[in-house]
Amino acid sequence: AAVHGTGLDARAQQQVAASAVHLLARTDLQALFGLESLAEVPVSGEITLPDGRAVAVAGRIDRLAVDGGTVWIADYKSGQGPASPGQVRPSTLSQIAVYHALVQEVYRGHEVRSLVVYLGNGAVIEPGPALREAALGAA
Repeated sequence: AAVHGTGLDARAQQQVAASAVHLLARTDLQALFGLESLAEVPVSGEITLPDGRAVAVAGRIDRLAVDGGTVWIADYKSGQGPASPGQVRPSTLSQIAVYHALVQEVYRGHEVRSLVVYLGNGAVIEPGPALREAALGAA
């Protein structure tokens, strides 16, 4: 219930709302919130893990946008974001790594930017290739 705001106290609700307004105002994230962006995008397919195994995966991307040659994907989290990409929870890294791999297969030739957006404090983390690869390797 807390994910949807009903379990949050008034202070926490205000903090999430302020973070959301701040995120919407960020010019570097405008593609994610533009008219051409999509919410709750179901994805499924097969990805290849670093050890060469192919696995079928499925999920739902919170936000997806194509802006020129760049595809943006964002996964929202309701809590406080960490100070660095290396502190993102392993399960979150695995999730964003899977989404990144699936989207990269669909949008070949595009740059794919994968973000974890924390609504609790407005933190935006973009795990790099090494973190995504390690997360897939741990799967």
